[in-house]
Parts: sequence; C-alpha cells; structure tokens
Amino acid sequence: MVDLDPNANVSELTELRCRTGGLGTAMTTALASAGADIISIELPNDSGSENTKKVVEECGRKYTRYECDISNRQQIRETYRQMWSDGIVADIVLNCAGVQRRAAAVDFTDEDIDAVIDINLKATLVSCQEFAKKLIADKRPGKVINISSIIGMSDSREPLGRKRPPFVDCS
Repeated sequence: MVDLDPNANVSELTELRCRTGGLGTAMTTALASAGADIISIELPNDSGSENTKKVVEECGRKYTRYECDISNRQQIRETYRQMWSDGIVADIVLNCAGVQRRAAAVDFTDEDIDAVIDINLKATLVSCQEFAKKLIADKRPGKVINISSIIGMSDSREPLGRKRPPFVDCS
C-alpha cells in the first residue's frame, strides 16, 4: 500500500516493463492500491500479464495493455503514439524493464551487449522521451520513475537461486 497525499494527482500510470513480474508488478499493485489506473506496455504473449491484470482489477482500478518489443525503439515510439491516439492521459511513467546476461563482462557476445543496452538503457530513455514530449505538448506536469534491480550489482556469473550476501555500498 502506498500512502499518498490525498491531493496528489495519481489518475493513471503508464508502465513500460519487460515482464510482468517482480518489482514492476509490486509497484504497479501499490500504485493501483493508491488509486492509479494502469496502462501497461508489455512483451507480446507475456505470461504474467493476466495475473497483473487480476491484481489491478482487484484494487478496483482499470488495466489497459499494449504489446511492444521493448528492445525495438521504433516500436516503443509507435506504442506511445498509439496510446496518445487512443486518448490515454498519463501522469506517471514507471520504467522497470531489465535483462541480465549470466557471464563475465569480458565474455559477453555482441548480442548480449545489444540486449542489455537496448533494454536496460535505450528503452528507458525512449520511454522517458515519449512521455515527456506528450507532457510538454499538453503543458501538464508528470512523474517519471526509473528503477532497476540490485541484481545488476551482483556477480552475474552466479547461478540463479544461489543465496547471495546482501549488497552494501559503503562509499
């Protein structure tokens, strides 16, 4: 549950994410609980989409889904154009898509590098651009939330499921 100022304008959330799971779903649920309708940009055939929709609707909020290959910047831009054409008015964008490759950085293939940069960096930046362009054109304020998992700060060569010590930044 999110404790919001009762005067806050949280009418709709536009969310760009790679999969419907983890941090994105937790924050989507919190925002829906606080009164946000959810517009989710997801990968085609995302297996977690129905669960996220169910959780949002259980909060009494509306859930609208757009499909997009988020590694493709042009598709992201087209998806935003379609949303605006459909009359979507969003106040918040939550960017939480991310991928990781389980290899030492020196062993990354060109495809690994492209996937990580295209999704973790470029998709987030393009989403911010498209959201900001609409806010500026409409002369409206908005909020941008960009998050990533702390798993990116860990040794990516460790097998999944292995217990890791907590990450502590002492700088």
